[in-house]
Amino acid sequence: LQVKWDEGPLATLNSEEIRKRMAEAAQRPGAVARNDGDFDKAFAGAPKHIEAVYELPYLAHATMEPMNCTAEVRPDGCDVWVSTQSQTSAHQAAMRITGLPGSQVKVHTTYVGGGFGRRGEADYVAEAVEISKAIGRPVQVIWTREDDMQHDFYRPVSYVRFWAALDDSGTPVAWQARLVQPSIFARFNPRALESMRGVDGISIGGVSSLSYNIPNLRAEYVYHEPGVPIGFWRSPGGSVGGYITESFFDEIAAAAGKDP
Repeated sequence: LQVKWDEGPLATLNSEEIRKRMAEAAQRPGAVARNDGDFDKAFAGAPKHIEAVYELPYLAHATMEPMNCTAEVRPDGCDVWVSTQSQTSAHQAAMRITGLPGSQVKVHTTYVGGGFGRRGEADYVAEAVEISKAIGRPVQVIWTREDDMQHDFYRPVSYVRFWAALDDSGTPVAWQARLVQPSIFARFNPRALESMRGVDGISIGGVSSLSYNIPNLRAEYVYHEPGVPIGFWRSPGGSVGGYITESFFDEIAAAAGKDP
């Protein structure tokens, strides 16, 4: 085949362009996920201010076990052997492709050699079922690592602005984070953010749940979607929020001359 590919509207998208757009989005206030005290007043009246920006890239799951699935499609049924975190998704994908009723589709769950959210998807299941249906024989599909890295549902890219204010003793009296990130909720339901007042609780969770005793604290979420497929990546909010908040607190401690 001499294939002519249509690379779509994101053909020229690159990391620098994504970063530029997210930095621009970070200039505007976001939906408020938490608002304790009066950050603006406390920040303005404090003698020492600290600001920082943190950027985190898309991350692939890169599970130890390659994405793989074995499927056998017959006129009277379909059997799927797969290491999955979502039997429902695998079952529905096989039903959709084969046209068989649920009672004739069986999913045999094997041990999982690493999932972290990646195996909640059913794309690799669909591939095996499609091919088995087309050739009428059992098929095992095993992805190469190159395919795995290029066709993941990645942990979302993130751009975060921080502000903090210290009193004369070096104690934080005001703290604000503004997280710019795609929304996993919006991927499954484009109107999900409307019902959550514009806040993706998974994305901002590791930030808005901050447990430090700071009287004036605000956490904001700015929804920005560059267009790269995203998915669950083992505590997607916490893996971002835990890292950036603790790193920023190290910066605060350094500015205050204190041991973190």
